[in-house]
Amino acid sequence: MKHFKIIVVVALMISLIINVRVLSKMGDLENRVNSISNSQIDIKRSVDHQSSHFNNTLQEFKREQSWISAIGTDIDTEKLDNGQPTIHFNWQVKELLRDSEVNFHYKFGEDEHYERVPAVDVGDGLFEASISVDIPLEPQWFTNVSRSRAKSANEMEVELMVEEKARYDIHKNQLYYYVTVSNEELVKSDDIKTTDLGYLGTRYYGVLESMVDFHGDGYNISVIAPPLYDDKGITLQEVSVMKYNNGVLVAEDNLELSESNTNTGPEQPLRFQKNFNDDQFEFTSLVFKVVYNNGATFEREVYIE
Repeated sequence: MKHFKIIVVVALMISLIINVRVLSKMGDLENRVNSISNSQIDIKRSVDHQSSHFNNTLQEFKREQSWISAIGTDIDTEKLDNGQPTIHFNWQVKELLRDSEVNFHYKFGEDEHYERVPAVDVGDGLFEASISVDIPLEPQWFTNVSRSRAKSANEMEVELMVEEKARYDIHKNQLYYYVTVSNEELVKSDDIKTTDLGYLGTRYYGVLESMVDFHGDGYNISVIAPPLYDDKGITLQEVSVMKYNNGVLVAEDNLELSESNTNTGPEQPLRFQKNFNDDQFEFTSLVFKVVYNNGATFEREVYIE
């Protein structure tokens, strides 16, 4: 019996020593794995940095080798209230041909043809051109149409039916432009540049987020207007929604200002909403109508799929 106890104690000691060594090796292995992982992260960062540096160097090289500099823009918003701002462009022609004619070409919105404006030579290869365009001053719309279903007692499943980001027509506010240098022998043309001028309208009427959510008991319609930070005194005053079934008006409802807006300051978003307790809806499209305190009215149509 005494010999058996000694054997058990020795076996336990050997097992303990083995476990300690295994744990020590596992700790070493974990440290090596972490070290390798950190090394891989460092290598990836180094590669990303070198790739970014290479791309920047390549772009800088292209700019230096190009016969024309980047085209700078400056928007004079003095006439923006009338929707006709003046846009100034400036650039440098590095390789100016003898007896050359420098022209600025542009088209705005859905125009099919480019307009040509003779550039003004201000010396040392620097040129300028100015244009005026008619910009529709209107809010920028975001639209979401979803259907909520009870997945379980404590969980809802939401199906996104329609999602329209920036639902203003981007082509309507897009400016395309380029520069040409020509003489009797040849014509050099710069790449076509684009810029979106629709953001100028948001300085007046902001962003509107319209949402329609269908659920088991009916549907909820809401329009949210984040606060405007340009001090122009323009605020959203009324919101209504017109319901159409295959082009025929079937109902019109005014949305109500949320109670959460009654005791809040101008820095809080305005929320107009209405809940319809009807699981049956007979409309194929909605037209949101918003009215601002300066009398400006805008509409946006949303199709229900």
